[in-house]
Amino acid sequence: MYGSIHEGNRKTLERMAQWHANGWIFQEAVATGAWDAMGQFTEGKAGILIGRPWVINSVKDVTTVAPDAVITAYPNIRQDNGEPTYQNAEVNDGWLMFNADFEHMDRFFEYYDWLYDAAFGTGDFQYGYLQDYDYDIVNDEVVFDSAKFDPPVTDPYMPGKATVLKNSPSLDKMQPYASVASGKEPETSAEIRAAADFETAPSMAAGYALAYEHRDEQLPTMFNAEPTATMKRSWEQLQTMEKQVYTNIIYGNEPIEAFDKFVEDWKAQGGEQITQEVNEWYQSVR
Repeated sequence: MYGSIHEGNRKTLERMAQWHANGWIFQEAVATGAWDAMGQFTEGKAGILIGRPWVINSVKDVTTVAPDAVITAYPNIRQDNGEPTYQNAEVNDGWLMFNADFEHMDRFFEYYDWLYDAAFGTGDFQYGYLQDYDYDIVNDEVVFDSAKFDPPVTDPYMPGKATVLKNSPSLDKMQPYASVASGKEPETSAEIRAAADFETAPSMAAGYALAYEHRDEQLPTMFNAEPTATMKRSWEQLQTMEKQVYTNIIYGNEPIEAFDKFVEDWKAQGGEQITQEVNEWYQSVR
């Protein structure tokens, strides 16, 4: 089923509306982009920030306004009954589209396979894409902290951002951190990099290890196909309706009963048909 119409969201929205009314949630969150909203944390105005482990490194400047601040990763907030809450964790991020006349898919997949050397820590990219940029070898030791490069680099270029892809291929980013945290001697390039992060960015590294412990609470969508026929007609409208209703409830502009009406309207305006189409697709590919 589509997660946003699940009845559990009703109680969540009611709680968030209460927290927003109390001033416990950033009041302009809906109208503020993610990076600007993070400024609330780095300016010392927020105590809790929800995000992926890499975010920890992006908000460490909070210590300039709050010298005693300690940034630590925590598991997801628990439900009232003590059971976990869950996050949507996308497996895919973006799409690659090829011209219908493109005749060299074999060459593309050769390139794509080549990039996986960096993910597996083998072949041409055992430690990274480019020495002196995302890693260096100093005194026969692999170094990932650019400040320890020879010569040191203050603003390292990231070669992985220059591939054809939006994101470089990767395996489980959390597992190497969990292995190092458990005391395993680093062997793969991913584990060596994780060990380096435990030295230079311990809070972030610990966050990745913690995320691995709670990986069962991250649920990727099971639907990974092109939009269904009804999605193509109605999905944008349904998404707009959802955002408006959710926002209005949290901001106190509509009562919690608006959620019940939203669920009815969502189903009637194409959502129920989309759910059927998605499940038919899932059965066809199992």
